[in-house]
Amino acid sequence: VTIIRTTKSYASEESFKIYKGTSTSGELIYTQMPVSNNNQYTWKICIERQAHIIHMTDTSGSWSSNSRIVLSLPNSSLGSFSATSTSSTIQFLPSPPTGFYYPFNPFVLSLNTQFSVTPTVTGAVSSYSIFSGSLPLGLSFNPSTGTIAGVLQASVLNRELIIHACNVVDCISFTITLSILNNPVSCLSNQILVQIQRVTKENAINESFK
Repeated sequence: VTIIRTTKSYASEESFKIYKGTSTSGELIYTQMPVSNNNQYTWKICIERQAHIIHMTDTSGSWSSNSRIVLSLPNSSLGSFSATSTSSTIQFLPSPPTGFYYPFNPFVLSLNTQFSVTPTVTGAVSSYSIFSGSLPLGLSFNPSTGTIAGVLQASVLNRELIIHACNVVDCISFTITLSILNNPVSCLSNQILVQIQRVTKENAINESFK
């Protein structure tokens, strides 16, 4: 965040502090450096993406006319604060989430088998939700992490779900596909499961294999 401090008369009597949160009882983030009259100062500081409060004080009353603070981010202004301000709350908003997906999608589930998957996302996310569709019996959804987990307890048709990942700025969606393996084949410890796909052409009735 860029802070531009413009001073007029009696600059040494004026000061400001920035606190985390919405009151001066929050963590002190920044205290104004010493300044002199009729000057302009520029400082750059790192601030977490959440609400902060700017508290302006003057040892003799109020700031001089045209003394002010201007806060800005690249390509945007966060506000200008002058003699009429005593304390103001600024919300430093996060960027919208990006790169949201569930790895290994689509998923093949088997009855009575433990299943768990957690999404990947870039940026701050405040909550996850199922926007469309529903989970099969036995699976649950964690709105804090987006994790889908559980043991499938009933055979159902294949289905798609649209999942939302949201913060205070925006939401991003991802569609997952759940394919249900209705009759899983169990193998012994010294066996492997092989899938056989039979492609037929003309005269298939006369063909066979072992």
